[in-house]
Amino acid sequence: IGRSGLTIAANATLTIEPGVVVKFVSANEPSLIVRGSFRVEGSESEPVVFTAFADDDYGGDMNSDGVCNPADASSTAACPAPGSWKQIYIEPSSADSSFNNVIIRYGGRWFTNMLYRAAIVVNSAAVSFQGVTIEHSQKHGLQVADAATDISDSIFRNNTADNDSYGVMAEKGEIHGTIFDANKNGLNILGGPFVIDSSSFTNHTGVALSVSGATTTIMN
Repeated sequence: IGRSGLTIAANATLTIEPGVVVKFVSANEPSLIVRGSFRVEGSESEPVVFTAFADDDYGGDMNSDGVCNPADASSTAACPAPGSWKQIYIEPSSADSSFNNVIIRYGGRWFTNMLYRAAIVVNSAAVSFQGVTIEHSQKHGLQVADAATDISDSIFRNNTADNDSYGVMAEKGEIHGTIFDANKNGLNILGGPFVIDSSSFTNHTGVALSVSGATTTIMN
């Protein structure tokens, strides 16, 4: 995705099939803005990946500068960093969007005039996340506003660039079978009701779980 970003228009549908790697080329922009339906359909063996252009772990050395090797002091290859691209933004007009078996890395670039600061933002839309990994975001991994959260069998890890970074920021909904590991902070719930089932919170340098003004049920 180039510097001008990509917008899925209202009433349009974009489906991404297993094994596709999508790379973003610029830090300031781009965003992937979803006004229609966005169906990301990876599989366990062939996840869909959204990542930085410099990320050689997926899709190979697409910028042709050599393979990133932080252990090699003589290497001139660019390496990805948190905030290498902005975000996937799901707008209120979006319908029937879903993320299944997806890896999202090195997003979350934010600016002071931005209300929502996460690698994926869901604003007043119903979106499901199953088998999703979000890691190395500059701010939050996932931020859901004015909508119910629906997350299962997912991983939020290494979202640590800012002191107030969370793996997930949410208001209401359900999280099942999900791992929160080595983020600055784990899960922030504002509102409710919320159900957390069969999920784990480990190795955070801040708080694992923050609940404010919410009725939260934790099981198993």
